[in-house]
Amino acid sequence: MSASANDINFLNINQTVNSLTTGKLKPLNQINNNQNNNPNQSNKSSRANSANSSPNNDVLVIGTPTSIMVYDVLNNTDLFYKEVPDGANVVIIGEIGTIHKPLAIVGGNCALQGFDYEGTDSYWTVTGDNITCMALADIDEDGQNEV
Repeated sequence: MSASANDINFLNINQTVNSLTTGKLKPLNQINNNQNNNPNQSNKSSRANSANSSPNNDVLVIGTPTSIMVYDVLNNTDLFYKEVPDGANVVIIGEIGTIHKPLAIVGGNCALQGFDYEGTDSYWTVTGDNITCMALADIDEDGQNEV
């Protein structure tokens, strides 16, 4: 399979890129609710509409020394842009603690911030050092992810 010139898109960031990740930011229950809100649509039509709604697609999260940008590649749209004063050394997408919705979790200089699919700052904590890598796991088997 060969890619043609039409299959390649360029995204101009105009800043140093420190981190990248991809994933789904819209909670599954909201995706299902959006599909069930219009019972007159066929399943095929509902899937097509939800595929065109930016938060339902995989997104690209780009971290820079001062901000993050969340971008829907499929629809070629910015979902949100947030200043992150502590920088974005690393970014992951997932659920953390008692927050049961996916977040773009940004690790910077001594701080963690988590943003939901609307760009709301839903999680914030201070760490003891600069964050250069992260993983989410339920270490203590309590049903909640820890960083």
